[in-house]
Amino acid sequence: MSKLCPTVIIFLTTLIFFCYASSYDRTCVLESDSLFNEIEEPPTRQRSKVYNFRVYWHESFIGSNASSIVIAGANLSQIEPRGFGTAYAFDCPLTLEPKVPTTADDIIGNAQGYYILSAREEVGLAVTMNLIFKWDSEKESVLSFQGRVQSSANIREVPIIGGSGVFRYATGYYKSQMVSSDPITHQNIVVFNILMNIP
Repeated sequence: MSKLCPTVIIFLTTLIFFCYASSYDRTCVLESDSLFNEIEEPPTRQRSKVYNFRVYWHESFIGSNASSIVIAGANLSQIEPRGFGTAYAFDCPLTLEPKVPTTADDIIGNAQGYYILSAREEVGLAVTMNLIFKWDSEKESVLSFQGRVQSSANIREVPIIGGSGVFRYATGYYKSQMVSSDPITHQNIVVFNILMNIP
């Protein structure tokens, strides 16, 4: 009986080891008590529904009730309102009409998030924003956006990156445009035209 040469023995041993290791890794990943569980049948996808709606965002920078505030900057002792690296947090009320809300009933929800002046050559913002509505049907749901805004653009577009609750798996975008800006009170009103697709 002929003997196998050492090279062949080493090759076969290595092959058997990798086959066993691969099988072991897959078994670990797909075990029922692991983080990843295999889905036997994919969820049924219904026909998508497309929605379009409009809201008005109200932003103020001064006073005890300011809705946008500076939270960080390259030099906190000498922050420029539009300087590169300046970061803002915001919690701005939303309304259905382009009028400053005077009562709680005028407010349908809030836009919460932050933006950072992330461009050195122009006023460009990296924006993360969540819309939270007061209506009972959407009260526990959040619609999320993330993207870039160029301040000098007349119309700014930012994509929907998802959501929770009734907005789960949402896609789409918003297009925003300045309605009014008061240089004395520093009150901005911005209209958001939102197109949303939900499967």
